[in-house]
Amino acid sequence: AMTGKRYSARSYVLAWIITPLTLIIATDTYFLYQSALRSVGAAYDRTLLATAHAVGDTVRYEKGEFRLSLPLALFEIYEADQSGRYFYRVSSADGKLISGDEDLPFHSGALPRKASYPALVQFYEDRFRDSAVRVAVLHQPVISSDDSGTVIIQVAEPLKIRQDSAQDILRDTLLRQSVLLVIVALAVFISVSRALKPLVE
Repeated sequence: AMTGKRYSARSYVLAWIITPLTLIIATDTYFLYQSALRSVGAAYDRTLLATAHAVGDTVRYEKGEFRLSLPLALFEIYEADQSGRYFYRVSSADGKLISGDEDLPFHSGALPRKASYPALVQFYEDRFRDSAVRVAVLHQPVISSDDSGTVIIQVAEPLKIRQDSAQDILRDTLLRQSVLLVIVALAVFISVSRALKPLVE
């Protein structure tokens, strides 16, 4: 009977301690995951923006038209597999294709005034070749001795890249937090068992 009471008391105490701890760790896991996703998303957006600027740096206005000399190495580093391929389109302000993927939909919307990079760039999601993509659109001024103007540069990457990263982050977060929960639960179990031992002897 005393053994049954001991197990009953231990189970009761363990439930009151471990249940809140589990909820706290689960909540912490969620916020850690969301924070990691935001950081990864911001890093990918910075890469998109840097790539758009790199494309923009090659644009010149010569003999009455826009020209660009895009180095092949600029995109080769992103094409280790098809899921990591970048797509781009350079257009005049009225939407006329200058270079790049003609079937990438032209962005004709206005840039938001309260964007992270006001009046320069906007990020948005779209569908391209039956895949979800993240696109950076950059309004790039081009100035030459002949004339000046603005080109619209769009660089897109498949969202699958970010989704794969998100899955890796989720697995890693769940693994670390699960190990933490097991360690904490084991420590609580041992401590409670030792604390209740004198009560039943």
